[in-house]
Amino acid sequence: MPLYMDIHIIDSEQLLAEEVARAHVQDLKVEKRHGVRQLKYWVDTTNKKVFCLLRGPSAAACHAVHEEAHGMTACNIVELTEDGSGGLLFGDRLDDLAYTGADPGLDSGFRTLLRLDTFRCDNGTKNALAQDIVQRGGHLLPRSGDHYLAWFTSCADALRCAQAIKNAFTASPTSGEYQIGLRTGRFLDRHSNYQYEAASRTLQCLALLGMPDRTFMDKETFLFFRRQAGDTATEALTATSLSEDDFKFLARALSTVEREVVFPSLTVDRFNRLLGMSKASVYRAVKSLVGISPGRLIKFIRLRRALQLLTEDYLTISEVAYAVGFSSPSYFSRAFKARYGHSPSTFSVTHQ
Repeated sequence: MPLYMDIHIIDSEQLLAEEVARAHVQDLKVEKRHGVRQLKYWVDTTNKKVFCLLRGPSAAACHAVHEEAHGMTACNIVELTEDGSGGLLFGDRLDDLAYTGADPGLDSGFRTLLRLDTFRCDNGTKNALAQDIVQRGGHLLPRSGDHYLAWFTSCADALRCAQAIKNAFTASPTSGEYQIGLRTGRFLDRHSNYQYEAASRTLQCLALLGMPDRTFMDKETFLFFRRQAGDTATEALTATSLSEDDFKFLARALSTVEREVVFPSLTVDRFNRLLGMSKASVYRAVKSLVGISPGRLIKFIRLRRALQLLTEDYLTISEVAYAVGFSSPSYFSRAFKARYGHSPSTFSVTHQ
């Protein structure tokens, strides 16, 4: 049967978990008459909201259970997909109850998303990374291409997993390159719309930076980690923390380069003009966020794109060079070898 999530916004001075528990018992008494099964619910006492996870033949049947049992019907009911992403919000154990209030040990509905992009890695390395993510508390979502997307109930576990991945690549530098992005939040908005896709797209933009061996996280991840792990552990973090404005700037900068990357005329001056910012402002922003100059960032993105194109057997080295905006194949080959340690032709042969 389909899986549904409903949201109740309680219009009262105080929301008590005990009252919700009593209402849930009433739901259980009538659910069979409507072909519905209650799986799990959350109580957010701070924002006076209740979320219910149910299986049933339709949204109308789920609505009818609440209406008959106690009259407290949901403000909205949405059907959830069964592609593995449902676990992002609800966890694996759908038969237990989770109350969220003042107790930080209870399930608050917050999840940390970890996106791992790998480059020049063999299948053995990729499989080992996937196993390590799971062993460290991660829940892998369906894989697409050379990246992994996983969610963690504990933000601290997610960052420790990121650190373990970094340590593994540091210990074996010839195994390839990686890039990690982390975002933390309740991936259900006030209208009950499922939001993990939007968070995933934000993390995806970081993979286009071409920055090797870096971990980026949003401010929520930083704050949650400090709350869970303490100030000492937070000071030892090597991840780069990005605000929402930082994410927006990087997304705009990256979309600009992606759109113009085919043109050799994409110089730093043109990049600045397209962003509508002064040379000094762009330099400060890029340098502070990713640690390199705008010129090197453009070259890194060109080379990262070339790395992807070289795995496609229908393109020649010259075609790849021109497709990513290099003025000549020889210049491209020199830049590629300086960046990755071997020629484009060698990489193409070994990775197709």
